[in-house]
Amino acid sequence: MAVSEVESILNKLTKLEEEIERINSLAEDMKKRLSIFAEQEIERLREELTSKARKEAEDIISKARKEAEAEANRITIEAERNIMIIEANIKRSFNEAVEKALRMIIASR
Repeated sequence: MAVSEVESILNKLTKLEEEIERINSLAEDMKKRLSIFAEQEIERLREELTSKARKEAEDIISKARKEAEAEANRITIEAERNIMIIEANIKRSFNEAVEKALRMIIASR
């Protein structure tokens, strides 16, 4: 083998080593970019999930509030109806009591 052939092989090996180093460097750079992308994507998904969970919670609370308000209104209406019945009973009982008292007074004279 001639010296020029050896030099040619060495040059080719040097170029090959340089290309391998360049590829390794690119691979490391891609790993870093992929890692950054993954972290960004995880954060984006976390925020999206948090937003959806917050919206779902707000919907549940809103629905529960509406149901509670409807139940409170129903209870209020029922209570007002019961108060009216009680007031009517009081008036009727009062009138009956006055009449009985008057009869007793008149009967005792």
